[in-house]
Amino acid sequence: MASWDWDVTGDMKDLTKRQVQLAKLVKNAPDAAKNKVNRQNIDKQINEKKLEYAQKQFDLEQMKLRLKAARDKFRHHLEEQKREAQVKEEHYKNLSSAKSTLNEKFSGRKIRDPKAQKTEVEKEIRMLQTELKTGDHRTNGETKIIRTIEEKRQELEIIKEYIDNNVVEFQQVYETTAKEFSGVMQTWKEKVKKTDDAQKDREKLKKEHDQVNEDKNLISEGIKELATEKQQLRETFQKSVKAYEKNRREHADITVAIAMNKNKSKYESQREKDNKDHKQKQMKQQAVAEIKKKGKGRNGTKKNGSYGNET
Repeated sequence: MASWDWDVTGDMKDLTKRQVQLAKLVKNAPDAAKNKVNRQNIDKQINEKKLEYAQKQFDLEQMKLRLKAARDKFRHHLEEQKREAQVKEEHYKNLSSAKSTLNEKFSGRKIRDPKAQKTEVEKEIRMLQTELKTGDHRTNGETKIIRTIEEKRQELEIIKEYIDNNVVEFQQVYETTAKEFSGVMQTWKEKVKKTDDAQKDREKLKKEHDQVNEDKNLISEGIKELATEKQQLRETFQKSVKAYEKNRREHADITVAIAMNKNKSKYESQREKDNKDHKQKQMKQQAVAEIKKKGKGRNGTKKNGSYGNET
């Protein structure tokens, strides 16, 4: 027998108690069919997740291509925006130069058709002078006309300065430059918008790409967990089989040991009985022998204690 925690010569009560425990442990053997079904279910889940993983991997590759195209598009629009920014900067310099030149020549507001304005103001001055000479005015009225004539003369000087400095030409240059700059500014804003839109598309695709990649990694972790669960299931079943076989062997051994002890007890009881019977038999035989011996002694001796023939 194998080496167990009990001994064959141990107390029958303890052996019987252990036998009952072992009988419960070996009552139902590990269910290999159920274990197989459980492992097959895990295999099915693993295969399903592998298909999901493959689909996510395919989606990820497609999104990488789209993301690359979006990044290229963003870089393209960004380069165009930079080039247009340089154009804008050059036109802004031209506009600033034209503005500075105009301000150097004339710092007032723009005068539309200065020659016609000059003729009109001169006409108004003459009319005011005539009115002052021929009209019947009170003192306040004359003062007002004189003040108006003075204002018109100042206006006329400004118009003459405008004409003499050829401000019209510089004004036209400035306005043309400003118009060109406005067009360039509009183009630059359109480039900026395209760049911003491309950046938003890129960022959106990047988030979608990262989400798909995260989903793929989660599926991968799920596959690993299922594989670990399958391995644990296999190991647990193997341990249960090993423990069952060990308990079965011990149960068989302890059953034999109990049977041996019972037979030994019967044998010892029988031997004790046989010994007792044999002893009693011997005692009877000895008693009989003693009786016979005594009887023989009485038959071979005379009463007077002498032996021989009569004379």
